[in-house]
Amino acid sequence: MKSWRQALTYNVIILSLASLLNDVSSEMIIPLLPFFFLSLQANVLVIGLVEGVAEAVVSGVRVLSGHRSDETGLRKRFISAGYGLSAAAKGLLAFATVWPHILAARVGDRLGKGVRDPSRDALIADSAPPESRGTAFGFHRAMDTTGAVIGPIVAFAFIAAGVAVNTVFLVAAIPAIGAFAITLLVRERRRAPERRPLFGSLASLPAPLRRYLVVAALFSTGNMAVSLVLLRGCTLSLGANACDTVEGIPLTIALYVAFNVVYAILSLAAGRLSDRVGRRPMVLAGYAAVGMVLALFAVTGLPLLVLFLLLGVGYALVDGSQRALVVDLAPAERKGLSLGTYHGISAATRLASGILAGALWVAVSPEAAFFAGGALALSAAALLPWALPTTRTPLPT
Repeated sequence: MKSWRQALTYNVIILSLASLLNDVSSEMIIPLLPFFFLSLQANVLVIGLVEGVAEAVVSGVRVLSGHRSDETGLRKRFISAGYGLSAAAKGLLAFATVWPHILAARVGDRLGKGVRDPSRDALIADSAPPESRGTAFGFHRAMDTTGAVIGPIVAFAFIAAGVAVNTVFLVAAIPAIGAFAITLLVRERRRAPERRPLFGSLASLPAPLRRYLVVAALFSTGNMAVSLVLLRGCTLSLGANACDTVEGIPLTIALYVAFNVVYAILSLAAGRLSDRVGRRPMVLAGYAAVGMVLALFAVTGLPLLVLFLLLGVGYALVDGSQRALVVDLAPAERKGLSLGTYHGISAATRLASGILAGALWVAVSPEAAFFAGGALALSAAALLPWALPTTRTPLPT
């Protein structure tokens, strides 16, 4: 019970509630995006490119915002600004008439994410003691993913009632605005500002952290965009033609909800376990699980529900544990920069991931795309012991 009380502080709960609402908004949109793309005459390569570009073009923002939050001693202003920008971008998505409009809205949404995520994760780390960080991050990821369960169900209810996809996107902006409002309740104790050169600070990051960021980048390159995984599930079950219309939406949402239920339920347990056994075993198991499941998506005839449930297990093992691991490896005064660099590298490699997956899907086959993604994720698992030779990592203050 003590570890729970230590981990679930006021700020951790407030930030988790904000993430829940924001993810309700995001996940009302994500399962519908593949169908929206196809309705605007975009192909799979365009979907992969848009998702990759949206992440990559704002990757530098993550590094800069994390660095500035360290320098200024303030996190809250970056968190609130990021949530506000994402809410505005989601509202604009409702007015898209060609796929470049989707790209612009996705870039705006990802820009908001880039501004907020390093500061939010750093504030979570600041708000929980080192021995309970895994629990704090696990709780945050569980709440975030609970939003990913609610969001698709709400979206399906609107679609079933005959509401147009564009209108669903407009409604999705409402919980995003609520998330922004909640962040205004964050309590922050300002630290003394300290000017540090960005590139000098990056160069002075510890060697174990730099090695781990290389491995995380490799995993991110192999990790397929959710839109492509959902499209693969739809085409395996109903055929490609059904996925050009709303006919494939109910199955896609059902699979996505199942994935997120497992992800949400296991995230907190995975975070607590990482506090006990160390971060590396959890990340290693998650990388291996995601890699194997992606490779299995290349094989036809396997039960789709099982694949989506297993993918949820892999994400639960990886997501919170990776963030806690970065904080464990980071200097105490550069948590924001370290998390910003981690988020920035992961985002930048999504462009390579989107282009690689989309090109292989179109030019070779969907099977080739998923085999390649699985191989890269498994390669990251194989390299993790090189990056972090010891099982447990020190827990800095």
